[in-house]
Amino acid sequence: MVSDRMTHIGIGSAVTFVISLGTAIPAFGLFLGPLFTFGGGLAGGGVGGWLRGGGAAEGAKTGLIVALVGGITSSIVAVIVGTALNLVFVADSASSDLGGYVILAAIGFVSGLVFTLIGGLIGGTVTGAIRGE
Repeated sequence: MVSDRMTHIGIGSAVTFVISLGTAIPAFGLFLGPLFTFGGGLAGGGVGGWLRGGGAAEGAKTGLIVALVGGITSSIVAVIVGTALNLVFVADSASSDLGGYVILAAIGFVSGLVFTLIGGLIGGTVTGAIRGE
């Protein structure tokens, strides 16, 4: 049986995952990546915090868990898809350039996860506090 807490985390994580996937769009995701990841964390954490309730502290915990689950999965997918699309669409994508793409992907993964966690924390805290006990 799935608990209410797991259901709320799952719904919020799905919202985070979908919004954060905008970072996989070539070039567009590179410049607006922080907006997608922060917005995904904010929306997902907000949904999870609102559904869970229990005050700001409980909302913050739920928002962070939502951001971790949704953020890690979306970051993995976005890094793989984004790197693959860059290799396909860039005409000079020789194997010598692969190291540069891997470095950019690693930076994008870490920074995207940080922005998602910050957004999830803020969204969960605010909506948990608004909804209250």
